[in-house]
Amino acid sequence: MHDSNESELIRDDQTPQDEKPQKFYDAAAKNRFEYEVKHDGFLYDVAHVFGPITDERYLQWSREMKVSGNEQEISEETREAAVRLWDDLIVEVENIDYPPDADWKTLIDHQ
Repeated sequence: MHDSNESELIRDDQTPQDEKPQKFYDAAAKNRFEYEVKHDGFLYDVAHVFGPITDERYLQWSREMKVSGNEQEISEETREAAVRLWDDLIVEVENIDYPPDADWKTLIDHQ
């Protein structure tokens, strides 16, 4: 039996069986990731917007990554691979003001 109020009974954290779950990341589209940055004792809301990634570029990054250590101590090789991927894919960093003529990518601290 179908209840006409069925959709009202679904909690916000549930997905009806006939709906696909929302994608967290779409490799063929731009993706926006929000987070807070602490700088000089203040918290700022920023967002990094990345362009699409090809399978070839993803595999290159995967080969360059040398996963070892932990979150507090990653290898220089791993950090450099992540920075190269960021440089290749970043389209925009939102909520940060830069001088109009600045190369904004060079102003981002990758630490």
